[in-house]
Amino acid sequence: STGKESARVKDSTGFVLNRLQYALFHEATQIVEEGIATPEDIDTIVRTTFGFRLPAFGPFAIADMAGLDVYAFCYASLQTRWPERFATPESLRELVDAGKFGTKSGAGYLNVPADRIPELVAYRNKAYVAIKKLMDELGPAPIN
Repeated sequence: STGKESARVKDSTGFVLNRLQYALFHEATQIVEEGIATPEDIDTIVRTTFGFRLPAFGPFAIADMAGLDVYAFCYASLQTRWPERFATPESLRELVDAGKFGTKSGAGYLNVPADRIPELVAYRNKAYVAIKKLMDELGPAPIN
């Protein structure tokens, strides 16, 4: 009745939301501590790039649309500097090895039927335009 969506997960230390949010925060603090970017720069990057997509799609849908082979390549690149920190997830390796690259091959983490991919792309494009319009209407956050 509130309009919220629910998800069923197993009871786990830290909760799913916190594990995801704190993983992002941990990496963001590492980047600041390494002197690569400021907190303000990182907030801008997240807010205007992949964070912009999150109201419409979760990480698995975004990965499937980007291409799981592309994700595997990026993991390999990150591993040249941080092998343990960016170890390729086993599930990603298995999907790519099986030729399942996401929407471009018709199979990935999420099984989107091939005939529905054009509809998904159209929805994605429409959602991103709507989110951009909303953000433009709101203007910059008072902390920026």
